[in-house]
Amino acid sequence: MKLIMFMGGVETLEYFSMEIARYLEEKGYEIFWYNLLVGASEVSRLKGFFDANKSEDFIAFTFNHEGIAGEEGLYFLDSESVKNTETECGQADCKDSLNSQKLASNPKLTNIWDNYHVKVINMVVDHPLYYHKYHKYLPKNYHQINIDKNHFEYMRHFYPEIKNVSFLMTAGMELNKDRDILPDRPYLFMDERKYDIVFTGNFTPKYILQKSIEKMGQDYIDFYESVLTRMIKEPKETIEKIGQEALIKEIEGITEAEIREAMQTMSYVDLAVRFHYRELMIRALTDLGFKLTLVGEGFEYMKLKHPENLNMLGSGNTKKCLDSISQAKISLNVMPWFKAGAHDRIFTSMLNGAVLLTDSSTFLDKEILTEENCIRYSLELLRDYEASGFDLGLIEDFGVKLRNLLEDKEKLSKMANSAYIFAKNGHTWEDRAKIIEKLFYT
Repeated sequence: MKLIMFMGGVETLEYFSMEIARYLEEKGYEIFWYNLLVGASEVSRLKGFFDANKSEDFIAFTFNHEGIAGEEGLYFLDSESVKNTETECGQADCKDSLNSQKLASNPKLTNIWDNYHVKVINMVVDHPLYYHKYHKYLPKNYHQINIDKNHFEYMRHFYPEIKNVSFLMTAGMELNKDRDILPDRPYLFMDERKYDIVFTGNFTPKYILQKSIEKMGQDYIDFYESVLTRMIKEPKETIEKIGQEALIKEIEGITEAEIREAMQTMSYVDLAVRFHYRELMIRALTDLGFKLTLVGEGFEYMKLKHPENLNMLGSGNTKKCLDSISQAKISLNVMPWFKAGAHDRIFTSMLNGAVLLTDSSTFLDKEILTEENCIRYSLELLRDYEASGFDLGLIEDFGVKLRNLLEDKEKLSKMANSAYIFAKNGHTWEDRAKIIEKLFYT
């Protein structure tokens, strides 16, 4: 069996892929790395790989539809459709680019994966609603992994034609896994860590996000803003529940197919509520006087009362994020509205010796989080803090608890060690790779 994996796309996803590949290569699999940045010459190289291994079975593993999103060279018209398209448009480039409307809409579009009988396994680490437009490109032999149980149910409900769907949590990355930084221990001691609290991520203000829907007209903007308002008020609910209820109430007689189509525009709401609570948590911590170190972009757009409490390190790749977390006493996580799954920041914080500070859900409380391995806060507390006009008295108890913990290096160390042992024994990408490998043979 030969494998195809992808590089040159989203940097974080490439990092995840490399982590999975380490295990697979140790198991003896040969991996062809397809560079998404190269284009046509890479397709020729891939075909050469297929032709040189004709007796083998092939598996392609990817994240977030990279390589199966209609990319030029990997997707093309069959010979009959090429003739028809050339006749209709009279242009040679009409058959070569998926930017061509005729090509992109042609029902006879085919792909290299089907031509070479490749099984494609796609791990989607965002809500599936973001990838609705790519489902028309799916290979015939296709398996989708979702990292949230609600996402899994969403796929089963709205895309029953996709038969092979499963659930598998994401995982964490350990900077010092090979002990090439600290040979004698997995991570820095608490008194060696220079940052109190670190957050790695980005921020986009709502007025920028709203550009994705502004061309739809004011009535649509008002509708999606009403959905967002409800999401903010009910932070335990899922985007799919509130979104569907809003659509059914707004459009009399709406069909399942129409709901499925409309849900992709709920990406605006999903992002906006995520960034809303991200801003609220950072505001709450800075209002309480905590110093936050931030790795990422867009934080200058946040409306904060005490921006002087921010130490902004600017944008950074995965390595920079890992470096920062590994030097933090506490690593902040604000969940991207996964209510029955986990974000990789949870496990990455644990694997690098930082005590996790996170919001939770019934799933996380049952499967992942304990009093021994993390500090929890509630989105409801943040909601009420905002609604009060930012009355500091509402969050003072939380601030006292957090400050006392920061001053108690022994307790912090015990929590970090408990979390490290927990994540090391079941929540690394090697652990996930072992499960993914089983899908090769099913």
